[in-house]
Amino acid sequence: MSRMCLDTTVLSEAIREKPDALAVLHQLEQRGDVAVTTAHNVYEAAVGALRLKSTDGQLGVFARLRRLLDGIEVLPFDLEVAFEAARISAALSARGRPPPTMDLLTVSVARRGGCAAIVTRNVADLKRIGLIEVVGY
Repeated sequence: MSRMCLDTTVLSEAIREKPDALAVLHQLEQRGDVAVTTAHNVYEAAVGALRLKSTDGQLGVFARLRRLLDGIEVLPFDLEVAFEAARISAALSARGRPPPTMDLLTVSVARRGGCAAIVTRNVADLKRIGLIEVVGY
């Protein structure tokens, strides 16, 4: 049983009932893995919901997001994570590879939260940061 951090892509696609995202959530459950996510991944998914043109669509997606999060621990961004993210960013930037900020925060929070991997459709950017296993779907 491993802690697996769900990136924004999983959340956004699951609340829109996309089959690939629902399948990955089912697979994690079947294996006995513990799904977690980060506060900023929830923020990104919520922003995506608010971009829907219809108010009814927004309400439906928000309701599904809340239901999804009922069974998922949301890891916080705290002072120690901020310092770790800064160290990682400085090291990657010194090598000419500054990381995308939200992906860097996901990696830092997931590592601090004891996650074995990050589950995402955004494999390339997260693998470029390194430091944690990235599982694509």
